[in-house]
Amino acid sequence: KMLARSMRPASMALRAASRVAAPRSFATTRPARISQEDSDFLDELAADITSSDTKAALENLRRIMRKTDAMKAEMAKPLHEVDWAYYRANIRRPGLVDQAEAAYKQCMAEFKTLKPDFSKEIAESDAAFAALIKQAEDMKENSIVATAELEKELAECRAERDNIVNLTMKDELKNNPEIAAEIEKEIDENNWLTF
Repeated sequence: KMLARSMRPASMALRAASRVAAPRSFATTRPARISQEDSDFLDELAADITSSDTKAALENLRRIMRKTDAMKAEMAKPLHEVDWAYYRANIRRPGLVDQAEAAYKQCMAEFKTLKPDFSKEIAESDAAFAALIKQAEDMKENSIVATAELEKELAECRAERDNIVNLTMKDELKNNPEIAAEIEKEIDENNWLTF
C-alpha cells in the first residue's frame, strides 16, 4: 500500500507527460476544407443525384475527405515540448523523471529515423478512388441517358392520354394497320365471334 501511495504522483506525472508527448488526436472541432476541385466535383455529382441513399453516400464521402484532410493538417503540426523541469519539481521519486525523459528522447530519436514508405498504400487508394470516380461518372452518364428516355416516354404517354378522349375506331385502325388487316381477313373468312 505504501509503495502504491508513493508511486501515485510519479504515475500521474508519467501519464501527463505521455499525454503531452503522444501524437495528436485526429479529431477536429471544425470541418476541414477539401480542395476546391474536389468540392466542385462533388457538387456537380450532387446536382445530378435524386436518390436519398446516393445523396447520403456522397455526403459520407465528403465527410471522409474532410476527415482525411484534417488528419493531414493535424499531423503537420509540431508536438508540444514536455516540461521536464516542472515534473522534476513536482515528483518526489528521485531519478524517475530522468528515466522517463531518457525513454522519451530515445523514442523520439527512433521515431525521427523512421522513414515509412506509404507509396504502395497511396497508389492502392488512388486506384480505388479512380475506380470509384469512374464508376460515378459512368453512373452519371447512364442516368442522363435514362432520364432522356424516360422524359420521351412520359411525353408520349401524356400525348396519348390527351388524344385518347377523341380517339375513334377509324383512327385506331389507321394507327395500327396490322390490326386492321387482321380484322379484314377475319371478315373475309367469315370468322365471326358471336356472344
